[in-house]
Amino acid sequence: MLAHRPFGKKKLHNVNRIVIAALSLVGLLSDGVFADIVVMFAVIIWLWLPEWDELVQRVQRVTTHAQQVARQHRK
Repeated sequence: MLAHRPFGKKKLHNVNRIVIAALSLVGLLSDGVFADIVVMFAVIIWLWLPEWDELVQRVQRVTTHAQQVARQHRK
């Protein structure tokens, strides 16, 4: 299994900005209710970007810790 290294703050922020841009583009190129939902999701992530970054970092820390504990139990 490949080792997973969590993103740094700056890289995580940039990845989230790319996600926001991609969601916005998909929403703009789509039509109907789906497009509205996608664009609203992008806007919510954009408005809550600092909190979103913190949440993703917490999830990364928890999963990294769980992987380390699992490796220790295997030995």
